[in-house]
Order: sequence, then structure tokens, then C-alpha cells
Amino acid sequence: SVSMTLVSTVLALGFMPLNMFIYLRYWTDIRARIPFPQIAGIIALTWVPVICGMIIQRFSKNVARYFVRLGSIAGMSLILITGIMQGRMSPTFFDLDPVILISGFCLPFVGFIIGYVVAFISRMTVKQRTIALEIGIQNTGIALTLMTLTFNLREASDLSLTPVLFTVGQIFLGASVALAHLLYFSCRDRVCKNEDVDAELDD
Repeated sequence: SVSMTLVSTVLALGFMPLNMFIYLRYWTDIRARIPFPQIAGIIALTWVPVICGMIIQRFSKNVARYFVRLGSIAGMSLILITGIMQGRMSPTFFDLDPVILISGFCLPFVGFIIGYVVAFISRMTVKQRTIALEIGIQNTGIALTLMTLTFNLREASDLSLTPVLFTVGQIFLGASVALAHLLYFSCRDRVCKNEDVDAELDD
């Protein structure tokens, strides 16, 4: 997952200008400002914590687990703060057409389904099919940065609604998969434990 994120972000340095050239000229005369420094910063922010985490886990797995929990709490707090700020900056967010809200929210699920189907057709193993999650999760930070640098504050705020909805969908997708994983293994362990107890009683 981390490797795919790194590769896709590095490729964005070249493919984003090409994408803007192909599509943007048909819609507007505004020249988009490609956030190259910000993309480089995202690459650094992706790999520096990963490398530090690998080093910490090598010497102490208990400390690594502590940092994982701390990072999860910090990430959820940041997402909550971002959502509150988005609501204040763009009050019309909650007045959008329900079709737009549902469409933006469901995009990650569509990517997940397509990724899983392609992985299944490619005869990947069950573990390898988890790549489908990476297909459904995209780096919306680059899109938001691009909008902020290209448009004025009001326009950028309105245009950022779709990436924000996509981000919310990603979070919900990840949380749903994690919860389903925990429930499945919890129920399986409980069933196995009961079967072991019954087997001991029979003996």
C-alpha cells in the first residue's frame, strides 16, 4: 500500500500537467498551478513516518503499537477538525442535491468493487485481492491543494466539496472493512473456543 502510494504520487509529478492539458483547456481558460512542492512534501510525509515506524518496530513492537494508536487518534481528530472547518467555510455543503452527496460518497466503494473484480479475474490470492482497497482510496490532498492554488478562496471552497465527500467515503469504507474484519475473527474465535470446550466435554 505504501509503495503504491509512493509510486502514484511520484507519477503525479508528470501525469498531472498532462491531465490538466488534456481536460482543463476544454472547460476553462484558467491555467492550473501544479503544486510540485506540495507533492514533494506529500512524498516526504508519506515515507519519513513509515521509515521511522519500521525502525521503531524493529527495536520495540510495544512502542510501535503505542505510536499506531496515537497516530490513529490524531488522524481522526484532524479529520473531524477539517470537517468542521469545511462546514463553516462552505455552508452550502449541506444544501447540495442528495444525488451529488451520494455520488461523491460512493466513489470509493465503486473503486473498491472494480479493484476486487479485476483482482479476482487476474486470479490473485485472497490476500493479494486486498489491493482493491488501494484502488478505492485516493490521495485527495493533492486535488485540494491544486484547487487552493488555482482558484480564489470562494471557488476553491465550492470545488472542494467533491474531494471532501470522497474523503468521507474513504474513511467510512476503511472503518467498515476494519469493523467487519474484527467481527468476523471475533465470532470465528468464539465458535472455535466453544467447539474445543464441547470436544473436551465429550472426551
